[in-house]
Amino acid sequence: MAAVVDAPPSRRIKELEVMVADVVVETPDTSTLVFFTGNDHLNARAGHFLTIDPHQFEALERFTAFLEDLKGKKELPRAYSIVLGSAERATSP
Repeated sequence: MAAVVDAPPSRRIKELEVMVADVVVETPDTSTLVFFTGNDHLNARAGHFLTIDPHQFEALERFTAFLEDLKGKKELPRAYSIVLGSAERATSP
């Protein structure tokens, strides 16, 4: 008799356009970003993350180029954990 195993749910990547509603400086090298998602609902759970590529922001172009020159290598996209705030539409990585 063969065992029936349910397939794991497929992974979905959701792209959101968000606005930074607030920046909370926690320590000299750590900040919390509070995002406003507008009408988009974010169903985040433990283990969910977002990826930010500094090259996607025109306003960071000169700063990113400076860091790349300083480090001698390209700035890579980074993953950040998602933490749901008290407001339903506010999320901070």
